[in-house]
Formats: sequence, C-alpha cells, structure tokens
Amino acid sequence: MHHLLLACGRLTTLTEAAREDLKTCWTLKSFQKQDTLTVQDQVCRKLFFLETGLVKLYSLRSEQQFIMRFAPEHSFITVIDSFCTGKPSKYQLLALEPTTAWIMDREDVTRLCRQHHCLEHLFSNLFAAAATAMMDRINDMLEDDTTTRYHQFVAAHPSLLQRVKLGELAAYLGVTQTTLSRIRAAQHPR
Repeated sequence: MHHLLLACGRLTTLTEAAREDLKTCWTLKSFQKQDTLTVQDQVCRKLFFLETGLVKLYSLRSEQQFIMRFAPEHSFITVIDSFCTGKPSKYQLLALEPTTAWIMDREDVTRLCRQHHCLEHLFSNLFAAAATAMMDRINDMLEDDTTTRYHQFVAAHPSLLQRVKLGELAAYLGVTQTTLSRIRAAQHPR
C-alpha cells in the first residue's frame, strides 16, 4: 500500500483521518497474465492501482483491437467513461503480465468524497488527469503520423518496449505490425 499512498500524496495533501479511511477501502487482488479485470459492454465500477504488472485498456470490434492505454505498476487505471457515467463501456482492461492491483469500488469513492474534502480533491485530480491523457491520446492519433507517435511512445515509455508485444504496440499506434516493423527497422538500419 506504500506506493498507492505515495501516488495519492502526489495528487493532493491528505489529512490523517482521510488517509486512514482511504486505506480501509482498498482490496488487494492478483491477476494472471490474460485475466480480464473489467469486461467490455458492462459497467465498470472499479478503480485500480497497479502494485505490480502491466494492464492494457482496449476495445475489440470485428476482430480488430484498439488499445487506448498501457498502465504499468504504480499507476491508476479504470474504464473512465463507464466508471464516471455508470453506463456500459466499449473498453475493457486485460492483464498483460501477472498483476497485483489495489481495487476500490465506485461507491467507496463517492462516500469518501462526501466525507473528506481532500479525497474529493484527490479523485477530481485523478479523473482530470485521466481525461486530459485521453484527449492527448486522441489528438496524437488525429494529428501525428505513425513515426511521430512511435517516437513519442518510446520517449514516454521506454521501459514498456520490452514488455509489450509488437502486435499490441502496433494496435496502440493504429497501424499494422508490418508498418511498425518498417518504422523500427528505419531506426536501426543494418
């Protein structure tokens, strides 16, 4: 729980009472590689903080996969549209590695926000950061070419290159695996 509390502390200053109440609302759960954390077309009522492992947020339509985000250890993740609206989502979460996650129910988030102003501030900052990251992601897909998106990914997430399969990285970038291989080969000519 140490990393979880550190991450919360980076988003806002917590009172001792809020910190204690917050600690009681998380449950630790382990997932195997390829376990589904949330299911597409269902309502997501869970907020996750990854203690270890790697998760992808993606949708699958007509056998084509679109990856919105990779979340490594020490990061928060949820299916934000569903979590905030209570409506089924087109996205789901899948463990790409054995993963251990702290999990909180949406009802606990709502209750904690009513009880502690600093926790309301925490979750407001968390969801604002998630919404901003999603808007940046959409903007990158609309405005940048594949090579630029690849370089941005490498610069922002160098440690993920060894952990994410080439096909998943291609799906994240919105290109075929062949196109991604060409971009990578151009970076390291023989």
